[in-house]
Amino acid sequence: AATYQGEAGNNDVYKIDLPTNTALGTYYFASRYQKAGSTQYQYGGTNGSPWTTNGVLNVVSNKVDFCNIQSPSSGTITESMDFNVYAQVYENGLTTNSGQATAITAWIGYSTTDNNPSSVGWTWLATTFNGERGINNNNDEYTANIATGLTPGTYFYASRFQITGSTEFEYGGTSGLLWNNNSGVLTVEALGTPIATDATLVGETSFTANWD
Repeated sequence: AATYQGEAGNNDVYKIDLPTNTALGTYYFASRYQKAGSTQYQYGGTNGSPWTTNGVLNVVSNKVDFCNIQSPSSGTITESMDFNVYAQVYENGLTTNSGQATAITAWIGYSTTDNNPSSVGWTWLATTFNGERGINNNNDEYTANIATGLTPGTYFYASRFQITGSTEFEYGGTSGLLWNNNSGVLTVEALGTPIATDATLVGETSFTANWD
């Protein structure tokens, strides 16, 4: 139901807020009034009352203009090593201003499956702001170490960004582009078993060894 807002001349003013998670699309709206004790309604449109014309609301996409995986596009590490990934984002009116665009949230994620990063099964990590980049410093850059706790195997990674208040994400891939089947690839190799190639006995309970 609408809430009373006050008077405007001889009229009473009512207001209703549409849900913030309204799906993309075109919506039509009108007003409806009923006197106490009546079973009939009077409808109002954008032309006034009685109704002849609906109002029109277009809910459009609210994604960042551009994002990517800036670097690296691939890598190979041994388990327990770090692997820092860098991603950039551009949104006119936000990242083009001086300093970090705090109205944008950034993640870098990975999966063991090479599929769309909007799919389930991706792990998304919080990032650290890494400064302004690009022409006229119009991009904001973020970074995260994605290798913590990874076991040996192959992993695919991408970036994800969201504007505050939006329900949508935009995903970034390698080659400086929005994601389009271009996830980064990380190979994590197992730690090898050290083999002693030479040793010198220096006591009954200790020795010096050289390792490969």
